[in-house]
Amino acid sequence: MLVKRTPDGEEKYFDFNSHGLSLNSIEQDESGNLWICQNRNFNLIRIDTDETVTMLGPAAGIHGQPVRTRLTPSGVLYVLVKI
Repeated sequence: MLVKRTPDGEEKYFDFNSHGLSLNSIEQDESGNLWICQNRNFNLIRIDTDETVTMLGPAAGIHGQPVRTRLTPSGVLYVLVKI
């Protein structure tokens, strides 16, 4: 589960338990979107700034289980995939 906590104490919960196990990796891109990898989830999770959750898998070109993300200073997102 991911918890977003604002400076004023407001909390928002993102529950991914039905998709896999623990969350492995989280990166924030220059637009404020979050990119998350989850153990036993074969989709890369994206949470947009408006809190829309999108699961990106084979149709998005991700073949295998996303394990780790890394965002470069130039804004390129790399996804380490376990095949």
